[in-house]
Amino acid sequence: MSEQRLEDIRREQRSITKKRDALYERQRSVDRLNDGIGTYFRKTQQLLQKTRETFRKNDGGREFDDIYSFFSRDAGKAMEALGEEKREIKREQQLLEEQDHALTKEKKKLYSEEEPNEH
Repeated sequence: MSEQRLEDIRREQRSITKKRDALYERQRSVDRLNDGIGTYFRKTQQLLQKTRETFRKNDGGREFDDIYSFFSRDAGKAMEALGEEKREIKREQQLLEEQDHALTKEKKKLYSEEEPNEH
């Protein structure tokens, strides 16, 4: 019975490893998106700021302020969504870590129960 359970634990741990690898890739993708989008937003915001000053000089400041605030709001929402995705990945990683820890603990217990029987 314990031999079967040990095999089940190994299978579960392999599954956890695959999930960890998938989470790692997902995390890398989010980090790349975060860097790319962050850079894009910063550059665009700098350009918009310069354009905003030009519009104000030409008395079109109010309309441009609406565009600027719309962009800023969208940028904030995009970065917020990426931040939420990062937090979700961390939560999933923590759960996998806890599952793996519990399985390792159970495996050690099963091994320790088998050892006295072998002597």
